[in-house]
Amino acid sequence: MKGFLKRDLHIIGDYLLLYTVIVAIAVILLLIGCFLPQKVIDRRIQESVPVFESERSYPCIGDKKESSRLDNFTDALILMESATMRSTALHSIFSNPMYFNSDPAADFTGFLERRDNTQPTGYYVRYWMGFRTPVRLALTFMNYSQIRSVLAWIILGLLVIVAFYTAHYTDIRSGLLFAASIIFIKPQVLCNSLQYSCCFILAMISMFFIPLIISKGKEINYFFALGMITMYFDFYTSPLVVLGYPLIFMILLKTDKKPVIKLSLSSMFCWGIGYGVMWLTKLLFATFFTDINGFSDGFRSFAMRVGIHKRMDYIDCYSIKRVFNELKGIILPDTLSKILVFILLLVMFSIAIICAVRDNHRYKQCINYITLLFPVIALIIWYIIAAQPTVIHIFFQYRNISMAIWGGSMFYSIFLYPINKLTK
Repeated sequence: MKGFLKRDLHIIGDYLLLYTVIVAIAVILLLIGCFLPQKVIDRRIQESVPVFESERSYPCIGDKKESSRLDNFTDALILMESATMRSTALHSIFSNPMYFNSDPAADFTGFLERRDNTQPTGYYVRYWMGFRTPVRLALTFMNYSQIRSVLAWIILGLLVIVAFYTAHYTDIRSGLLFAASIIFIKPQVLCNSLQYSCCFILAMISMFFIPLIISKGKEINYFFALGMITMYFDFYTSPLVVLGYPLIFMILLKTDKKPVIKLSLSSMFCWGIGYGVMWLTKLLFATFFTDINGFSDGFRSFAMRVGIHKRMDYIDCYSIKRVFNELKGIILPDTLSKILVFILLLVMFSIAIICAVRDNHRYKQCINYITLLFPVIALIIWYIIAAQPTVIHIFFQYRNISMAIWGGSMFYSIFLYPINKLTK
């Protein structure tokens, strides 16, 4: 009994240490960001004004479909918040003051003058906005247009490198299907948005560490840390991809003779715990270090988003049925796409039936990889809980589905053609 208690205390101690280290680094990074050269950053902000004046808040690029819609509203807010966090206002790392009336993209032109001469119009305390330090660092060298160009190289470069990396550790199909899952959600749109790109950059970078984490036996700790990091950097866009992509890669590497059900569920659970405790920590720090009640702001927003207290102007958005109708509408926007997907699914189903008839034990070859479908289940649960923000922001919330596409397509491919050994 004492042995079990000692082991449990040791595990709890490890998580507390990991939590403390991550929170300390998070705060230090924000403090460092405050002391980057403000005059240069303000000049880059001024150089970025023409983009928002010409594009406005929600332009559609490329094919002009809803799935290609940018969110300049939020990108303008990200730039505003990054320029507001500075050495003369250290409290801003927790309070996140805002200087716009209703639309930051429309009010971006005179932002610097309002910041220096007026009181904040509000505070965005419920998010860490950890992106502010890297954005401030980027603004010391580039304006918003140039940052977009660099994002394109980062996103597309990571896409190619991670595809080859996963193929190296598994086989070529995993790399190809990974790339296909990213291509499905239009990486060219990610490249033009600070908001959209964040979680996908985190997800792809996190995959590089999976082989090392497996060798150390620290998978659950790693997903706990990933949950905290996701909450720190993300502005609620596609957070599940930071769980799903590394989880799928881990499953592919770990699965051999039996499914890693317990490990997969524990990893998902600890990612959620990490995500939640980082959010609560932000609310605590905002309440303790500023004059704002962070918990009141955070829980009021949470209650409204999940439908505990429903906003009457968004009353139709709390419908789970509408979530999946909106998803279908943005993924299959026209008759041609619906026909093509129907044909594809029919062909896939027919091939699966033929394979099963020829070898009725085929299911045994893929049952070990059943955990590849766990991200699909997590995605459905996420959309059910967060129905309201999903419906409102469907044009970027739908991108969470990309990791489910990789997991589902890998499971299907293994059913057709099993992998004898994945780890090298």
